[in-house]
Amino acid sequence: MFSGNQGGKTHIGSVESALYALGEHPNKRIRTPNIGWIVTAKKLEEGIENDVLPKLLSVVGSKDIKAIKNDKQGKPYKIIWRSDSVSYFKSAEQKDMTFEGTTLDWAWLDEPSRREIYIAISRGLMKSGGHLWYTCTLIDEPWLHEEIYTKGMDPNNPDYEVFEGSTDENITLSEEGKKRFFDKLTPDEIQTRRYGKSSHLSGRVFKTYDQSVHRITPFDIPSHWPVYLSIDPHRNKPMAVLFLAVAPNGNRYICNEIYVKCTPKELAGYIKDISSQYNIVQRLIDTSAQEEGWGKYSCREMLYEEGVDTKLAQKRNLKAGGIVAINQGFQSNNLFVFDHCVRTHKELTHQIYKKLKNSSGKSEEPQKTMDDMTDNLRYILVEKPEYEWKAPIHEIGPIYVRG
Repeated sequence: MFSGNQGGKTHIGSVESALYALGEHPNKRIRTPNIGWIVTAKKLEEGIENDVLPKLLSVVGSKDIKAIKNDKQGKPYKIIWRSDSVSYFKSAEQKDMTFEGTTLDWAWLDEPSRREIYIAISRGLMKSGGHLWYTCTLIDEPWLHEEIYTKGMDPNNPDYEVFEGSTDENITLSEEGKKRFFDKLTPDEIQTRRYGKSSHLSGRVFKTYDQSVHRITPFDIPSHWPVYLSIDPHRNKPMAVLFLAVAPNGNRYICNEIYVKCTPKELAGYIKDISSQYNIVQRLIDTSAQEEGWGKYSCREMLYEEGVDTKLAQKRNLKAGGIVAINQGFQSNNLFVFDHCVRTHKELTHQIYKKLKNSSGKSEEPQKTMDDMTDNLRYILVEKPEYEWKAPIHEIGPIYVRG
C-alpha cells in the first residue's frame, strides 16, 4: 500500500503496473505473459480515461504497448503489452460479482475500495501467489486501516507493506499552492492529506470505539450481575446474538456472542448453553423473527417451543438514538467488549455511513452491512439496562482484617 496525496500516487501505481506487465520489475521475478487488473475507485470514464491511462502512457515507452482495446461504447477496457501480458480496467462502482471468478497475477487499486472487492481479488490471486497494491489517500473505507494499514506498519508482519508519502515531497507543486491548501485543512485532515496518514475514523458509525481502551480481556461475570441478550435472526446468513452484562458501578460489558448459520432450533440450544452461566434478565429479538418465510411457525415461535422466550425489540424511530447511546457509552468509558467477541468488534470498526451519490459527503443512514451485533446492542441499550440488585457480601469482618 502507498498512502499519500496530491499527484504522486497514480504515478507510482502506473510505474509498478507497467513493470509487472512487462516482467521487468527490478525487485521481483515476474513471469510473462501475465494477467492484471487496474481498478479505479471512480467511474470508469473518469478514473481510467482521465487519470490512470494518461499516467500509464506517460511512464512507458512508445513500443511497450501493442494495443489498447475499447469496448462497444468506445471506452478503453484492456491493454495488450509487448510482453503479451493483458491488463484489464475496472471500476469499484461495478457490482461485487464483476470481481469474482478470475485468476490473476497482480492487481492495482487506485484509491480505497470496499472490502468485498479486496476479498474477491485476493481470491483470484491465490493460484498465482501474485501481489495486490493500493495507492490511496486513506480518507474512506475504515476497514483498510485495520486489515492492511496497521499490519503494514508492523515490522514483524512480512505479508504487508505500507509506504507513506507527504505532499511536501511533491516537487511539481509550488510552495505557495501547497500552503494555500494546507491552510484550509483541519488538524485531522493535515495528517491524512498532507502527510499520508490513515484517517481510519472517516465515515465510521462508531467513532468513539477505541479497541486499545474498550476491547478488554474477558473475566467471569459474577452471578448477581444482570445479563441482557438480543437476537437478530436470519434465514440465509448467520444468526446473531449478543450478551451484555451490567456491573454494580454501571459499567456494561459485551461478554459473549453467537454468530453462526443454523436453524432456530439449533440457535435455541446455543442460547441456552451460553445462558446457563449467566443471570439472564431479558431476551430481546428483532421484529423480523415474526415475519413469514420461516416455515409453518415463525422463528420467534420456534424459539419459544425450545424454551427461549423473547420480547420484541423496540425499533420505531429509535435507530439514531441507539447509535448515539453506543457512542456515548464508549466515549464515557463505561461500555466494553470482551476480546473473544470478534464479530462485535469487527462491526464496531467496520460499519460506515452510506455514501451520497455524486457527492463526497455521507448520509446519516448506516450501510446495511456489518450491523447485526450493533443492531442487537442498540436494542439492549434502548431498554436502559441497569444493575438493580445489591451485591451479596462474601467477605465478613472489618475491612482492615480482610485478606
